Amino acid sequence: VCQDQWYQPMPCAVCDSVWGPDGCLEHFEDGAQCLQQGGHWIRQNRNFDSVRFAMMTLFEISTTEGWIDVMHSAADARGVDKVPARDEQKLLAVAFFVAFMMVGCLGMLNLCIGVIVDKFNELKRDKEGSIWATDAQKKWSAARDRCYRARLFKGLTKLEKLPSSRKVVYFFVNNKHFERVIQVCIVLNTVVMGLHHVPSPTSFGLVLSQLNLAFFVVFTVEVVLKLFALRGVYFWDSWNCFDFFCVVSTAVGLVYGILSSNGSFSSRVIGVLRTLRLFRLVRFSRGLRHIFTAFLVSIPKLANVCGILILLLFVFAVLGMQLFATSAALDPYGEHVHFRTFGAAVITLIRCLTGEAWNDIMHSLSKDKQFFLGVLHRPCVEKMQLDNVTQYQMWKDAGMIDDPIECGNSAAFVYFTCYTMVVTLICLNLFIAVILEGFDDGGRTETEDLLEKCVSLWLEVDSLHTMSMPLAQGIAFIHRCVDVVFSETNQIMSSSSYLSSSPRPSTALSPADLTELSMRWCSALSIRVAPSGDLQFAQAILGAMRAIAARNDTLVMAALRQVDQKHDRSATPRCALDVRLIGESEMRSWGGNGAKAPTARTLGKALGSMKKLLLGTSAEVALHDPNMLPLEYFIGALKLQSAFRSRRDYQLQQQRESAEKRAAEERTRRMMPPVAG
Repeated sequence: VCQDQWYQPMPCAVCDSVWGPDGCLEHFEDGAQCLQQGGHWIRQNRNFDSVRFAMMTLFEISTTEGWIDVMHSAADARGVDKVPARDEQKLLAVAFFVAFMMVGCLGMLNLCIGVIVDKFNELKRDKEGSIWATDAQKKWSAARDRCYRARLFKGLTKLEKLPSSRKVVYFFVNNKHFERVIQVCIVLNTVVMGLHHVPSPTSFGLVLSQLNLAFFVVFTVEVVLKLFALRGVYFWDSWNCFDFFCVVSTAVGLVYGILSSNGSFSSRVIGVLRTLRLFRLVRFSRGLRHIFTAFLVSIPKLANVCGILILLLFVFAVLGMQLFATSAALDPYGEHVHFRTFGAAVITLIRCLTGEAWNDIMHSLSKDKQFFLGVLHRPCVEKMQLDNVTQYQMWKDAGMIDDPIECGNSAAFVYFTCYTMVVTLICLNLFIAVILEGFDDGGRTETEDLLEKCVSLWLEVDSLHTMSMPLAQGIAFIHRCVDVVFSETNQIMSSSSYLSSSPRPSTALSPADLTELSMRWCSALSIRVAPSGDLQFAQAILGAMRAIAARNDTLVMAALRQVDQKHDRSATPRCALDVRLIGESEMRSWGGNGAKAPTARTLGKALGSMKKLLLGTSAEVALHDPNMLPLEYFIGALKLQSAFRSRRDYQLQQQRESAEKRAAEERTRRMMPPVAG
C-alpha cells in the first residue's frame, strides 16, 4: 500500500498536496508511482507475497488474531504492486478466509485438542491398566472407589439411643422443606446484596442492613440447630465447615464494626463474606455440585500442568531477554510490553499466552534497519554491544539503556511461532484434558446416582439409621436395589438366578429362604456378615453395587474379584464351601422330589470344613476382619443345618414308618385265627 512518511495507513500526504484529497486514489495505480511521488510502498505485516509469508499469515489467523483485518485487506487487493481498491474481490476473499477459519481454526486446532486429550487419556488407561477391563469391571471399580471415598453418608446413626429432642431436631434440619427454605434465603440474600449501590439514600441503606441482619440470624439458627443435633459429627462434612466459617466470620465482622470506628472496613469484610455464602447453592444443586467437585478434583493435577507452564515461561522469558532486551520500541512493543526485565518478559509472555496481539508484538520485533531508517526515519543499530562495563556506561550516558535502539531481526518469527505452538496450543490444552478427567472422576456420574439410589432405599427400611439389619432382610434389600435400578433404566437382567430352587421373591426373604440361596451367587457377591448374623450398611451397599455392575450375573460377579485384588493386594483367597462339598441338588428338601439324600461321608466332610472355616483354623483362610465372616460361610452353615435336619427328619420318618409297619404286622398277626394242628 502507498503510505506517507509517518507510517499511517492512508493516502500519502505528497499525493494529496499535488492532486487533492482523491488524487492518490485516482492517479496511483502501482507502487512505482507512489515511490516516484515521494511516498513509501510498504509491505503489510500479514501478506501472501511468498510461500513463507503466506504460511506465517495463515498460522497467525488460525489463532483468530486479526483475521478480519487480513480478510478486508485481501478483499481490497487488485494485484501485484497495485494500489488496493475498496471491495475489489470481496466475495472471493470472504469465501477463502471463512473456509480457512472453519477448517484451519475450528477444525484442525480442535483436532489438536482432541489428539492431546485422547493421548492423555490413553496414558492414563495404560497406567491404571483399565484398557483391558470390561464394562462391568470398570463400573464396579468406580462404584468401589466411590463407596470407599465417601466419608459420610448420614450424620447420625443409632437414632434410637438419642434423646427425643435431638432426634426431632435432626429430622427437622434434614427435611427437604427446610433445605428449600435455606436455598430461598441464600438467593434472597444475594439479591439484597445486588441492590446495594453508591451513593444510596440513608433509608434505603438502613433497610438493606436490616435485611442482611435478618438473613444472618436465619443462617446462625441453622448452624446452631445442626450443631445441637449432630454435635461433633457436624464438622465431618466440609460443607458444614464452610457454613460455620461464613457465619462465624460474619459475626466477627459485625462485632468489629460495632466496637471499631472503622466501619467502612468492617462493612467491606462482611460484604465479601456474604458473597462467599453464594457458594452454598453448589451444595443444593446437583449440576453445580458436579462442576464444582470436578474443579476441586482437578486442582492437584492442574498444579502439575502449572509447573510445566511455569518452567516453559521461565525458559522463554530468559530466551526472550537474550534476543529482544535491547530491541527498539515500536507499538505495541514499548513501555508496558518488553523484554528488558525478567518480570516484564513474563508478563509479556502471559499476554501472548492469552492470544492478545501476540503477532503484532512479533512483527514489531522483526522490523529491520531499512524499515526504521527508510519508513520511520528513526536511527537504529544492528547490535548494541554490552559486553563490558565501559560499553554499558556509554549506552547509559546516552540514555539508550531505558530506551534501546537496536533493530529487530527475523528470529522473532521463530521465537513466537515456537512459543505459540508449544505453550498456547499444547500446554494450555493439557489444562482442558486435566479438567475433563476431573469432570469424569470427581463429577456426578452414573455411579454416584446409583449409590444415592441404594442409600435412599436403605433409609426407607432403616429409618432409625441403625446401619445394620438381619441377613434375610439385607439380602432382600440387595435384590430390591437390583430390581429398582433395572426397572428404572429399562435394562434386562441376567437370567442367572441367585436362588437354587425356589422362584424369585418379589418383596422379602424369610430366614427359611436363606437356605435356598445359590452358593455360587453368595460366593460371587463377596460380602461379609457380622457374627450376630446381621448385614451392615457398607457391606449391603457394596453387594448391591456389585450385583448392579454385573447385571446380577454370577459369573460376571465372580470375575469382578480381579478388581478387588488389584485395589487390595492383601485380599485373601476365597475358600468357601462350594458345590464339591455341598451340591445344590443335595441341599434341596428331600421329601417327595426324588432327590438323593446326601451321604454321611459327604456331610461329614462338609461339617469338618465348615468348622475349620468358622473357627478360623483353616490355613487357606485369612479374614480381613476377625469379626466379619463371608456370606457363603453363613449360608453354608444354614444349608448344613438344613441338611442335617432333613436327614434327621428323614431318618426319624424312616424309623416311624418302620415302627408303624412292624406295629401293623403285629396287629395283623394277632387278628389272624390260630392254625389248627
